[in-house]
Amino acid sequence: MRLVHLSDLHLGHRPFLRAERGGDLRERDLAETFQAALREVVRIAPDLVILSGDLFHDPDPPSTALLSLTRGLRQLQDQLPHAMVVAIAGERDTPITRGDPGPLAILDAIPGVEAAAGAPRALRLNALDAHVMLVPHRAVINPPYPDLRPDPGARWNVLVIRGYPEMGDSQTTGEAGFALDPTGWDYVAIGGSHAQQSWRHSVHAAGALERVGLNPWREVAAEKGILMMDLATGERRFHPVSLRPVVELAAVRVDPDDLEVGTRRLRDLLQEVPGGIAGKLVRVRLRGDVLCATEGVSPALLQGIRAQASHVEVLVETPRAPAPSALEWPRADEARPRLRWRAHGTLGGDRTEATPLSPGLWCVTVAGMEDLARASAALAHVADPTGDADGAESGLTFRLEGWTRHEPEGGHVPPLSGQGRSSDHGAAEEARRWADWVEASGEAEVCAMEWARSRQEAESRLQGYRDRARELRERIQLLRTQGASARCPICRQSLEEAHPGLLTLLEEEWEDVVQDGTWWKRRREQLEEKPDALRMLEQRALELQPAREPEADAGDPELGGEGYALPAGPALRRDSLRRAGFLLQRATRGILWGLVERPGNSDEGRLLHVVEWSGRTRAPDPGEAALLELALAWALGEEDPQSLVHPILSAAATIAPPDAVIRLLESGLEGGANLCRLVLVPPAVARKLGGVARAILEIWTDEAGRNQVRILPGGGARLLLPEGRIDFTHPLDDIAAP
Repeated sequence: MRLVHLSDLHLGHRPFLRAERGGDLRERDLAETFQAALREVVRIAPDLVILSGDLFHDPDPPSTALLSLTRGLRQLQDQLPHAMVVAIAGERDTPITRGDPGPLAILDAIPGVEAAAGAPRALRLNALDAHVMLVPHRAVINPPYPDLRPDPGARWNVLVIRGYPEMGDSQTTGEAGFALDPTGWDYVAIGGSHAQQSWRHSVHAAGALERVGLNPWREVAAEKGILMMDLATGERRFHPVSLRPVVELAAVRVDPDDLEVGTRRLRDLLQEVPGGIAGKLVRVRLRGDVLCATEGVSPALLQGIRAQASHVEVLVETPRAPAPSALEWPRADEARPRLRWRAHGTLGGDRTEATPLSPGLWCVTVAGMEDLARASAALAHVADPTGDADGAESGLTFRLEGWTRHEPEGGHVPPLSGQGRSSDHGAAEEARRWADWVEASGEAEVCAMEWARSRQEAESRLQGYRDRARELRERIQLLRTQGASARCPICRQSLEEAHPGLLTLLEEEWEDVVQDGTWWKRRREQLEEKPDALRMLEQRALELQPAREPEADAGDPELGGEGYALPAGPALRRDSLRRAGFLLQRATRGILWGLVERPGNSDEGRLLHVVEWSGRTRAPDPGEAALLELALAWALGEEDPQSLVHPILSAAATIAPPDAVIRLLESGLEGGANLCRLVLVPPAVARKLGGVARAILEIWTDEAGRNQVRILPGGGARLLLPEGRIDFTHPLDDIAAP
């Protein structure tokens, strides 16, 4: 039996703003990639087609996404009428409300397609003598877990399951998960991992079909496609699909006092991009003491990049000493942070429960928008380690228990601007040392990127020669077996007299392929070790690394206009404002590119203005101000890397646009992987966060008027593979003689 495995289509995803031909650019990219993958499926002509979850990007996809899926599957059935299609729901396309089947219910109307969105389903495919078990996201996210066993009476047993494989058990990993035993299954199709991977005992993840998410540059060197497996012969082959090119430029050192420095270096980098940047997804990285890109590079150049590229993301970063290592979360048998909540006035007295916390995003929401104020009041003192706030008004009390938080070194946060900056020789020397470190670290990064590109090229070339070698080996073996009666693969006529000449030609080509492939194999092995030049550059950057970023002068910004007034209290680090500006850029899909600080009058204090992609600065509108408040709250939590739990008590998430809030929260999760974030969100946001948040705590009132809290699990399920069963080695075979 031959099968093909596709996963994580994410149809309907609209991460960026650009539109073409009347539709969203990236949504169209995903739909066209899906169609191209189906054409490859038709060429392979399998008996079984597997879709292992996240067919849609969220549980309420646009109609265009539904049309792309149904149209593609119907075209597939027209061309492969005997192929069976099976699908499961992933965390993205599973509604948080149990009982709602979500968008996969549309597959019930397509003959020849079997899907599972809630409970597991066992299928008996008599024509293939196969037993197929479908295990969607809901079945493995929370106990009690299903008992999955292969059918000993079937010739083939195939398991389709959703989750993220890990080696070990709940005692060693610290969290509960579904123990997956692949014994007895001929093929285990896993959805969830966006990278193509294969493990022992026929456990495979096909990876996402495209570079999905808000950060496609993270997978710039990764191939995407479909996985083919012939269970009878053991043949396994990955079929890549073509994608929209992505470009991540090397970091550009900018000078806030001279725009021409950064502009010139960025222009030189753009000229070195093979084929230019037209139609590509481009990421520009600027390094220097600026809050926004327009303070270090000419806005006209940035506008030119935006006009050519399909999307541009600008990341402003400042090299600094590494943050303290993040704390590891306690194991399952140790004391762990908890969120304790108490509902007042229930029948029989107060009801109290405690929920163990784990790293990630935890959301609190309410059943109706009218209860947001009540929930906000209940969470007002959640992080207060002393006393017990009166919950009479809200009827609820929340408390974080057993959480760790450390004050920054010196007991204060470094100032935002340059007040109090020393002008002595030591400060000047520190600034020069920091500038040398920026230069050295930039050169090391360029060298590292070149090394990565060379390794990827060698791997791609070697893969091409291996594929060609397999094809030649099969043809040579077929010609040797059938002799002169062999048929031409094109005209289907008997070769007869042409047989010896064709066999000789193929054998000569085989020798050339083996010779060239062997060279690329050695080349790839040589590139496994880090080059000496890169080691030297990294050592120099390490020697020049300063203890901290030197403080910079505030400059003389332009006066006038109202803006977002920073609250009184400890000054914000410039890094926090840079981070908040970046989150704002992601949330607005590139409409805003960052923040700048403007001095206000004596009553207003310091003000923040937003920067548009055109370079114009202005005061944020109410919706943007709400997003800014949320971004600042998130960035402030990242100033304390040793904190296990950080509550974000900003009410901004309840009034900002829901889609923008989701993009901001999802972007924030890229950093601080060991932090637990607690955020109050409205129902419209909570409905779409099931695939992102670890859990959603919903506050609701029952028919008797009693306050209740229920926990809706979210995020990806953890699949625990037994020790010794997991193998992360590359599945490609070495070139061998025919």
